[in-house]
Amino acid sequence: MLKRTVVALVALPLFFLAVYFTPEWVLPVALGLLAGLAAYEMLHNTGLVTSRILLTAAILLSIFAVPLTFYFDLPFVALVVPSAVIIFVIAIASKGKISYSEVFGTFFTVIFVPMALGSIVRIRAMEGGITLVILPFIAAWITDTCAYFTGRALGRHKLAPEISPKKTVEGSIGGILGCIAVMLAYNYVAGAIWGVSYSLPLLAVIAASGSIISQAGDLAMSYIKRGFGIKDYGTIMPGHGGILDRFDSVLFTAPFIELLLSYITVIL
Repeated sequence: MLKRTVVALVALPLFFLAVYFTPEWVLPVALGLLAGLAAYEMLHNTGLVTSRILLTAAILLSIFAVPLTFYFDLPFVALVVPSAVIIFVIAIASKGKISYSEVFGTFFTVIFVPMALGSIVRIRAMEGGITLVILPFIAAWITDTCAYFTGRALGRHKLAPEISPKKTVEGSIGGILGCIAVMLAYNYVAGAIWGVSYSLPLLAVIAASGSIISQAGDLAMSYIKRGFGIKDYGTIMPGHGGILDRFDSVLFTAPFIELLLSYITVIL
C-alpha cells in the first residue's frame, strides 16, 4: 500500500502537469506514448501476439494515432482502414504463422486504445475543456478509490466473483456515491480557479453514469486478464501494475464522457 501511494504521489502530478500546464502539443504526444505502452501490455504481456513484426506495427500505430488525428484534424475513423490494411498485410506475409486471434486482437487494440485515450485530447479541445478534461479521471479514479475503501470496510456481497473476487456490491455503491460527492465538490473548485459554475444535477448524472461505466470498464479489463491468466498487465508502475491497470477505467469513461459533453456542454 505504501509503494502504491508513493507512486501515485509522483505520477499524478506529472500527468496533470501534462494535461494543464504544458504547450498544446504535449498532451497528444504523451497520450500517444501511453497508447503505445498499453498496446505492448495488451498484446505482448498477455502472450496474445508472438510476432515481433506485428507487435512493433501495433505499438507504432497506437503511438501515432492520437497525435495524427489531433494535428491533422482527422476523424479517428480515417485511421481504421489503413490500420486494418497494415495488420492484414503483415499477417498474409507471414504465410500462416500469425493466427487469426493475433490479427483480431491487434486490430482491437490499435483501434480501441488510441481512440479511447484520444477522447481526453478532444475533451481538452472543447470550449471550456480545461475545466472538463478532469471529469473522466474523477469518474474512473475516484470511483476506484471509494469502491476500494468502502468494500474493505463494508463489503459483504460479491459483485463479480468469477472475474474480480475482491469487488463487492457495497464497494460498487460506495464508488458511485463517492464519485458523485467529489464531482459536485469539483464544481466549487472549478469556480474558485476558473470562475465557472456547472449545473449540479447534470454533474451528478455525469458522475453516476460515469462511475457505472468506469466499473464496467474495470471488470472488462479484468475479464481479459483472467482469460490470459495474468494478475497485472505490467510492472511499470510499482503497486499499480501496468499502464492498462491504471488507465483501464479511463479507457471507458473518457469516450463516454466525451459523448455526454458533446450533447450537454451548452447547458452545463
